[in-house]
Amino acid sequence: MSPFVNFVKKLNPREHSAFVADLMEKAQMGGLVGEVGEEYWGVALNHLFNSSDAVNEDGTPKTLWEDLFDKQQLVDIVGGIGLSLLSMGMIGAGNYVYHRNKFDNASRMASAYFGKRWKNIENTILNADYNNLPIVVSNLIRTSGNKYDARVISDYYSALMGFRGASISE
Repeated sequence: MSPFVNFVKKLNPREHSAFVADLMEKAQMGGLVGEVGEEYWGVALNHLFNSSDAVNEDGTPKTLWEDLFDKQQLVDIVGGIGLSLLSMGMIGAGNYVYHRNKFDNASRMASAYFGKRWKNIENTILNADYNNLPIVVSNLIRTSGNKYDARVISDYYSALMGFRGASISE
């Protein structure tokens, strides 16, 4: 985990700050420094092997230091990488947030529908071995009282698996 994400988590230990830090990690916000470093390695290597490309406005060749510390180049590199990381990361983070919200909603709906019985059902699902989970859920649905119970359990299971998939893919 990046130092920035760890810093954000330490700011406020409440659940929402952990969610924000997790979201930032999913968006790959900690990758900006590494990507900029890679670009600067590329600038240095390009200067060493292809120095005729690096010229000042008056046409004179740039020194390596002029090439590395060019303000416009810094803006181009940081801005370009920042935008690309943000756009790529937000797609994944958006998927993660969507599935997290869907799971949270399914959990609240199941809790409201089943009342006190829900904790036992939920614990049965969450504590099941991953390989046996479909069998456990099938048994819960089969032994449920009616089609509405079965539907709520099925919706919860579907949302849980979507959330787990989104968490793994990130």
